[in-house]
Amino acid sequence: MEKPILLRAQPNGMIGVVGGGIAGLVAARELRERGREVQVFEAGNALGGLAATTPTAGDPVGRVPLTLSADDDAVADLADELGIADRLKSRDIRRGQYVDGVAHSRTRLSEKLAFPRLSLQDKLFERLLAGGVSLGPVGPPTDALDAPETYDDVPALAFVDDHATASVREQVVEPHLRAAFGERAEVISAAWLLGDLARRRADSNRSTDSIVYPEGGFATLGDALIAGVGRENVSLGARVVGLETTGGDDAAAPAASDGEGDETGFVWNDGDAEADGGDATVEAVDATATESDQRVERLLVERDGERTAVDVDAVVFATPPRALERATGYEWTGETRSLVSVLFGLSASLLDTYELTVADDAPFGRLVEHTNAVDPAAYDGDHLLYAVAPVADQRDERWQQDDDTVARRWGDSLEALFPDFDRQTIQWSTVTRVRDAGPVYEIGSRETVIEHDLADTVAKGCFYAGTASEAQYPNWTVDGAVRAGRRCATLAAVPKSDRK
Repeated sequence: MEKPILLRAQPNGMIGVVGGGIAGLVAARELRERGREVQVFEAGNALGGLAATTPTAGDPVGRVPLTLSADDDAVADLADELGIADRLKSRDIRRGQYVDGVAHSRTRLSEKLAFPRLSLQDKLFERLLAGGVSLGPVGPPTDALDAPETYDDVPALAFVDDHATASVREQVVEPHLRAAFGERAEVISAAWLLGDLARRRADSNRSTDSIVYPEGGFATLGDALIAGVGRENVSLGARVVGLETTGGDDAAAPAASDGEGDETGFVWNDGDAEADGGDATVEAVDATATESDQRVERLLVERDGERTAVDVDAVVFATPPRALERATGYEWTGETRSLVSVLFGLSASLLDTYELTVADDAPFGRLVEHTNAVDPAAYDGDHLLYAVAPVADQRDERWQQDDDTVARRWGDSLEALFPDFDRQTIQWSTVTRVRDAGPVYEIGSRETVIEHDLADTVAKGCFYAGTASEAQYPNWTVDGAVRAGRRCATLAAVPKSDRK
């Protein structure tokens, strides 16, 4: 193989950031604020990661449904720094469940009481569980929603059996878990469920639920971050394939590019169908054998078929764990989940709720009518509906089918679920596949959390702010991405000579 071109960093030491999602952009901006030279390496052709957007006739909108919570303090602080705090808007919503051919709204107390699949006793236990309320022996432990990580080793379904009823588990919690994790629902930890309930509790009152969504979409946040980083400090289509260190052997043998890998895990369209993640082989690092004086020296970056060695003072990986493994040899024992999302542009509204968990047979587990939270006028009058499915195995036909087939068949399912739905209202559709949408938060998944500082397992000067990081346990959130990016920027900003 041709020897890579070597690019020398400036004397103050450049810091590489791998991955151009929210965590990576936050880390890069923070480092720039601290006066450090930064370069962001994004393997794909777009920034944003899970917050990436697609154009509409009006404002851009997310490729997958993504929202914020009223408790997202890290996002609120960042928005204030960026001057966009006034664009974070709280929006009232309603959630529901589709079962037995009927869409039931289940937000207001009266709606919950009317739900036919639960008895009055079941509904009491469901309310106690959702609110984290303990009535002596009845309901969840008092600390459950405040310290969900305590229940990492407890199966979510077993927790519900112990602290609610079998009907609450079967009729409410199981459909919710299947909508998020598909066939992995039975192995999900109670820590994830309780973390999810805690976020919902923060955004709920007697009459309505709420979300926080930026005016102008997540492009508002992304554009402000990119401005803080500087476009000139971002390299698109730049795949980090290896990490070289001093004080020992390379942390990872440079992997030959197979043309299949990227750090985001996104497959934007059929033309990118082979870009959903590589299986390049790297030489794994034995954590017990890592030399204490091993330090990050340079990154090996592939772009347009050319490999370049880039000197760095430190590196922040803001990627799914698979990309970290591929570049450094770090061995991660967890699993990630994939998802397929179809965004339909409709000429008329379909749902009475913002979000609908689909318990009946369908190729998707969740419907989100985005324009039941945001005025359709923001999208030139189009009503935007997401249909989302978790995919555990990429041999799944929903992953393998081309975009037209997925959109057509999922449109067929909408007709089957809603007899009054007029197929002619579908004006356009966009299909997005995300290979690594986040960890599968299985029982015991706390053991798979990747620490922010990888000095002991990879090399000094290597940091991790990705989807499996400490800040993203026990739930992946945008707020967690911001916290991870900030934390790693603080660590990476320490001068190389001062790192212990």
